[in-house]
Amino acid sequence: MKRISLSLAFILLFNVMLVGCQNGNQSEVVKQSHTSTQEEIKKGSKLIVHYYRYEGDYDNWSFWIWPEGREGKAYNFTGEDDFGKIAEIEFNEKLDRVGIIPRLGNWEAKDVNMDRFIDLKGDVTEVWMIQGTEKIFYNREEANIKPKIRGAFLDTKRDIFVELTNKLNLTGNNNENFIVKVDGKEVDIEKVEGVRVKQENINKKGYELLVDDTKIKFIFSPTEFGYKHNKDDDVYVIGDFNNYQISDEFKLEYDKVFDVYKLLKDVGNNHSINFKDTFCFVVNNNDKEVFKSSDLVVDKYLGKVTNLFKITLKEDVDFTEGIVVDHKDFKEKDVVMRKVLELPEFTYTGNDLGANYNKDYTTFKVWSPVAEEMKVVIYDKYNDNEGKVYLMNKGENGVWELTLDGDYKNKYYNYKVTIDGIEKETPDPYAKGATANGEKGMIVDFESINPEGWENHKLPESIKPTEAILYEMHVRDFSVDENSGITYKGKYLAFTEEGTKGPNGVSTGLDHLKELGITHVHLLPVYDFASVDETKEGQYNWGYDPYLYNVPEGSYATDPYDGTVRIREFKEMVKTLHENNIGVVMDVVFNHTYSVGNSPFDILVPKYYYRTAADGSYTNGSGCGNETASEKPMMRKFIIDSVKFWATEYKIDGFRFDLMALHDIDTMKEVVKELKKINPNIIIYGEPWTGGNSALSPMKQLRKGKQKGLGLAVFNDNIRNAIKGDNDGTGVGFVNGGYGLVNEVKKGIVGSIRYNDSIQSFTDSPTETINYVSSHDNLCLFDKFEKSNKHDTEEARERMNKLALSIVLTSQGIPFIQGGTEILRTKQGVHNSYNSGDEINKIDWSRKSKYKETFDYIKGLIKLRKSQKVMTLDNAEDIRNSLQFIDTPNNSVGYLLNSNFKGDYKHLIIIHNANREEIKIKLPLDGEWNAIANEYEVNQDKVTKGQKSFTNEVTVPALSTYILYQN
Repeated sequence: MKRISLSLAFILLFNVMLVGCQNGNQSEVVKQSHTSTQEEIKKGSKLIVHYYRYEGDYDNWSFWIWPEGREGKAYNFTGEDDFGKIAEIEFNEKLDRVGIIPRLGNWEAKDVNMDRFIDLKGDVTEVWMIQGTEKIFYNREEANIKPKIRGAFLDTKRDIFVELTNKLNLTGNNNENFIVKVDGKEVDIEKVEGVRVKQENINKKGYELLVDDTKIKFIFSPTEFGYKHNKDDDVYVIGDFNNYQISDEFKLEYDKVFDVYKLLKDVGNNHSINFKDTFCFVVNNNDKEVFKSSDLVVDKYLGKVTNLFKITLKEDVDFTEGIVVDHKDFKEKDVVMRKVLELPEFTYTGNDLGANYNKDYTTFKVWSPVAEEMKVVIYDKYNDNEGKVYLMNKGENGVWELTLDGDYKNKYYNYKVTIDGIEKETPDPYAKGATANGEKGMIVDFESINPEGWENHKLPESIKPTEAILYEMHVRDFSVDENSGITYKGKYLAFTEEGTKGPNGVSTGLDHLKELGITHVHLLPVYDFASVDETKEGQYNWGYDPYLYNVPEGSYATDPYDGTVRIREFKEMVKTLHENNIGVVMDVVFNHTYSVGNSPFDILVPKYYYRTAADGSYTNGSGCGNETASEKPMMRKFIIDSVKFWATEYKIDGFRFDLMALHDIDTMKEVVKELKKINPNIIIYGEPWTGGNSALSPMKQLRKGKQKGLGLAVFNDNIRNAIKGDNDGTGVGFVNGGYGLVNEVKKGIVGSIRYNDSIQSFTDSPTETINYVSSHDNLCLFDKFEKSNKHDTEEARERMNKLALSIVLTSQGIPFIQGGTEILRTKQGVHNSYNSGDEINKIDWSRKSKYKETFDYIKGLIKLRKSQKVMTLDNAEDIRNSLQFIDTPNNSVGYLLNSNFKGDYKHLIIIHNANREEIKIKLPLDGEWNAIANEYEVNQDKVTKGQKSFTNEVTVPALSTYILYQN
C-alpha cells in the first residue's frame, strides 16, 4: 500500500494495514525534494498565524507546521482577535521557511488540499489565512474575509452546483438572488434549489417541517419562550387554521426527554394548515390562560439555510465561452466543468494522445475540452528555459492537436493551456519520456533508444498464475548495500550485473534471484514519482507519489537529465531479467496523484480526473489527499492506455494495483481484457481495500470477493493475519503463539475457495488469491517476530520465519515473498520506512551467509513447488479432489496431496506444527514415507539430516514444517 508522511502528514490506521503517502509541495509544479539546506541556526524565530473560518467553527482545528525538509507537529490556537483565531509559535532556531496545513482533528480534513509555505522574515513573522483560500497574506489589509462563492461546477449542460462560504436563508424566490453569465452576458435561470438544506432554531420558530415539507411539527419549548412550566399545564396551538380557537385537536403533548411540547399535523395544499398561516401558543392551567406567545408564521423557507445550491438554466450553455456565477452578497466565481465532461461528446476514443513521433513529423494531441487556448512549447535541450511556442487547433471531443513537420527526435516539450483567462504550463500526462523531475516531456523515438537485441529478446517461459512466485523489491534496496558487490548501486542496471558476490562469497543481485528460483520480480514504483529530487544522489522514497505515469523514474538511471538514458537502462533491466527467465511486475498507483491543483491532470482539465464532493472538494479515499475517478471515461482510458503502453513497449509481465478497491470493477474488467489481448499469461493483482472513505460506491469497489471471475488476484490479508497476527504490534498468529487459527490457515491452504461447509472463503479459484505474510508495508517478518515474541530465542524466531514462509509456499494460490525475507531481512524495527533511507531499507547481504540455513530452506521449497503440479492447481474442483486434510493435534495442520500428474510424487503429506513441542501424527496410507522437508532442510531426493523415512507415524518437531512423499 502506501506510506504516510509524518512531516506532511496523514496518519490513518486501518485494520488491514498501515496506509499513507507522502504529499509534496503542492504549490509548485516541479518535483520538490524535502532535503533541508544547511544554514546556521540561531534562536528566536517567531510565527504568528491569524486564521479565519466563515462560520466560526474552530472546534478541533489546529495547524500542522514543519520546518522545510523536516518533521512536523501540531500547534493549537493560543488566542483570538476580531479577525479570528490566533496561533503564536516560537521556534528554538532561526528558520527561513515553514510548511503549514490547517487541519481538523487527526487529519479528518484539511483546509485547502495542498501544502503551503510561509517565508519567515526577521525575528517575528505575522500572516493571515482564510478558510478555503490558497494564498497566505502577509498583511491584514489584503486578507479579505467578505463572503464569496467558493466553488461553482457545471454537472450537466444546464445544472450548476454552487458552494458559498456562508450559509444563506432560503427565500423561495426563483433565483435566490443568483445571476449566471456566459461570455459576459446574463442568461435565464429556470430555478434555484438548496442542497443539504438545514432548518435552524426550530425551537425558537415553534415548528419544524418534515417529510419534504408535507408535515409540520409544532414545538413549544418553555425555555425558548421564557415560560416556567409545571406538570398541570395544557399547551395548545391556535392560528389562522383554527380561527384562533382552543381545541383538543390542537393540543400538544409533553416530551419529558427534550422538555418540549409537540404536535404533528399535515401542512400545505388541501390541508387546514397552509404556508403563511400565523399562529401562537397558549398555555392553560386548570382551564385558565397563564401564557400566550407572540404571533409566529408558518413559512416554508424561514430558518432553512444552506451553502450549497443547484442552479438550473433554461437553456444549454456553451461552456467554452466561460461561465460566471454571481450573487448580490457574494463575490462572483468562474464555473468549473465537472460531470458535464463525462458526456459522450467529450470522450475521446483514439489511441494517439501524447506526442506521436515520426522522423518526418510529430503530431501532438492533448485532451482539454475546457481550454480556451492550447499551445505546445518545443525545447531543443532539457535545460532550455525558453522554447518555441506553437498554437494548437481544437478538434472533436475536446482534443487539441498540431502536427509539426521535421525530425523532433529527443527534443523536449510541454503544453501551455489557457483556462478562464489564466495560462499555465504543464508536462503532458501522456509523456513517454522526460527530463529530471519531470519538468519537461520528451519526444521519444523508441527504436533509436532500445538496447541491442531488445525487439527479439527471449521472454520468460509461459506459466499459469499459480506457478508464479512473486518477489517484491525496491530498486535501491536491492543493490545499495556497500557489500553487495554490485557496481550500479541503486540503479536499474544493478539488475543486469552477473557474477556479483557479497560477504563470505554469497551470490548477490541477479545471481541471488536465479539461485532462489523466483519467477517474477515485483518492483515497487518505477514510473516517474515526485517524492525525490532526481538531480541529487542518495534520495530515497518508496515512490507511491505518481507524477508522470508513462515515464521511468529518473533517480534509478545513471543520468536523470537525458530522457533517453532512463528508457534504455530500464529496458536493459527488463531484458536481462527476461533472459534469465524472470518476469517483471510493475507496481502501479493510479488511485491518486502526488498533488492536486498543479498536477498535469488538474492543469489541463481542473478536477475532472478526481472524485470530488458536492462542494467541489477532493475526496480522500486514498488517504493521500485525493483519489482519482476511474469511473470517468477519460480517467478509465488513461489507466488502460498506460498499462497497455508498459505491457507493449516495455514488455512488462504483470501489474500490481495499489489500493485497487478505489478502482471501479468495470475499469478493472477492461484492464484485464486489454492486457490479456497483449499477453494471455500476464499476471494482474492488487490490494482489495481503500486508504480511507471513498466517494466511489461500495458496490463498485473492487474489494475482496468482488474479484471472482475477473481474471485477477487480490492480496489475501486473511492468511497473512492468521499466520503472524497483526502487522506492527504484539498480536500473535498461528506460527508465533496464537491459538484457534487452524481453520483460518486451512482456508488459505486451499486457495481460499469453498472447500467444504466449514472451510470456505472469498475466491472461486486459487488464481484469485495472493498468499503472503509480509510486504514493504509494516514490519518485516523478522522485525515483527522480534516485537511480538521478544522473549523467545532468535533460533525460535528463525523457525517461525521458516514456518510462516513454508505455509505461503506450499498453499494453493499465488505465493508472494517480500524481498529479503528469505535471509531474515530487518529494517531495524521501522514499520513505515517509505523515506527512511538506504541504511534502514537496504538488503544487508551479510545476512545471507549468517542465515544460510533459512535461505537454503526457502530455496528448496521454491524448487519443490515448481516441480510439483499438484501444488499449483488452478481450479477449485481439482483442489477438492486432490487435497485431503488429516487429523493432527491442536495448533497444527496436516494434509495429503494425491497426484496423477507426470513428474509429481504420487502422494505428498505436508504438516505444519506451530506448537512449542513435538507432535506425533498417524500417517494416512500404508507403506514407507520419505522426508523431503524437515526442520533442517528441503531436499527432493531425501533429507540428509534427521530421520529420513517413516511408516505408520511421524514425529514433527516444534515450529517446523514436514513434507513426506510416497510413490
